[in-house]
Amino acid sequence: MDENRAVKLEIRVSPSWAAGWLREHLWSKAWGVALVSATLRALGSFEHYRSLTGLGQEVAGEVFESTLEYGRQARLVVPWMEQTPGRGKQDRAYFSEVARLLPSLLLEEEGGCLVLFNSRDSMQLVYRELPPEFRGQVLMQGNGLTRAALMDTPRERVEAGRASVLFGLASFAEGVDLPGQLCRHLVITRLPFQPFNHPVARNVREWMGNSHFRRFSLPQASIRLIQACGRLLRNEEDHGRITILDRRLLLASYGKILLEHLPAYRFQAENSAVELVAEQAETSAAAGGVLIF
Repeated sequence: MDENRAVKLEIRVSPSWAAGWLREHLWSKAWGVALVSATLRALGSFEHYRSLTGLGQEVAGEVFESTLEYGRQARLVVPWMEQTPGRGKQDRAYFSEVARLLPSLLLEEEGGCLVLFNSRDSMQLVYRELPPEFRGQVLMQGNGLTRAALMDTPRERVEAGRASVLFGLASFAEGVDLPGQLCRHLVITRLPFQPFNHPVARNVREWMGNSHFRRFSLPQASIRLIQACGRLLRNEEDHGRITILDRRLLLASYGKILLEHLPAYRFQAENSAVELVAEQAETSAAAGGVLIF
């Protein structure tokens, strides 16, 4: 090693929980603040957001009904699947089934389809296992296309009367606007829990112990699921279908909690591989919220 060569080492540290910093440097110095979003609430309450941001109980919270007619504009479907997500071989078997199921779900669609994944590995696994003739119709995030091209190509295909299938990750679940024909079918491959080995999730588990799932993971998943479902309806004229390929939404106690706090879409669940049972979901409308202080 050259002893005369200068070596620069830079270390940056960021808190995984910013509540204290926000209280000291922002909220205490602000004359008045209004925080407005469709996903300020988690599991029907502002409490999770208060804990994340350091806001006290004295901060007033209000909920306003959405102008969207969820039951009329959208249908939520949970298809029958043999596999459920897990780890290792179970997860691979699940995503192999997803790859087999997607063509039958999407091939006859008119307009655009958006398929959301929790991880790049699972998205690429499904893409590789798609039938070649269907794979050619899929635009995948990170597959050599810029974000601008990923947005422009579906529009060109739909305007030409062709189907469009877009594979995307978490950034597409939160910040993509595909109104009208650009997204008539939204597919969520698995419930959006943070990956087990994510550094923030790991840190929160160590800090909160056994209560981390109830206090952090489940509220966060609820917010992400509502955000992801929100990609379908962007205005009062939109309509279409949401398909969630994760039967834990029906089978697990936490899945039923997540379902309860989704908007009141028309709900359908396949109870077997050949039978489709339609039900009206007994869910409360997931209206947005505003915190004012």
